[in-house]
Amino acid sequence: MDRPQLLITPLLLVIAQFYSALHQLALPRTRWIIIGMHVLLLVAIGATQGVLVDNEALKYTGCARSVLHGDFTDLTGNYLKYAGYILFLLPFVIIDSLWITILAQVILGILAAEALARFTERISGNVALGRVAMALFLLCPPIQHWALALYTEHFFTCMSILFVERLDRSPSADTATIGLGLLALFARPVGMFFVVPALLWKFRTRIPAPFSRWAFAVACLAL
Repeated sequence: MDRPQLLITPLLLVIAQFYSALHQLALPRTRWIIIGMHVLLLVAIGATQGVLVDNEALKYTGCARSVLHGDFTDLTGNYLKYAGYILFLLPFVIIDSLWITILAQVILGILAAEALARFTERISGNVALGRVAMALFLLCPPIQHWALALYTEHFFTCMSILFVERLDRSPSADTATIGLGLLALFARPVGMFFVVPALLWKFRTRIPAPFSRWAFAVACLAL
């Protein structure tokens, strides 16, 4: 066997294995395997750190209780920039169930991962790469660490993903897109530096020519 063939044969085997792996990732069962591994990861994180409900979490739940008692001072004042998350907490504060709140955050994370998979599949044209994106999100400990905490980080990340996927999919700013955008905008102070540029990027062709370049520059700089 000559030298070129010795080099090409292993390369072809690697390529074949790669495409075989992509085919396996594209199978419907892979989605459930990823979700199952995600649940196991959350159990491991929970066993290690528990559920974080102190410090800032107490302020968010306290503000939600104030809203339920008709006091909107904190919500429209210091916590306006976190209003999206506080509104998310309201129904769970009513029933006073920490575990249902955490369950809702976990479900929200899975929905965001599904949206990330769809978004990746659309821009790549490959179902398997969508599954990879889903796995990277659901199996990343630094991200999922916040799913077991009543902090805004996980909520903001999920809302941002859902908003971008919906914005990319919808030809216009429909009610769902606007709602997701508002929740992301008021989930954390940095929301305005993400939502507004994303909207400018999406609808840049509708901006009058004299302002389009400035809008494009501002969007790129903020992102």
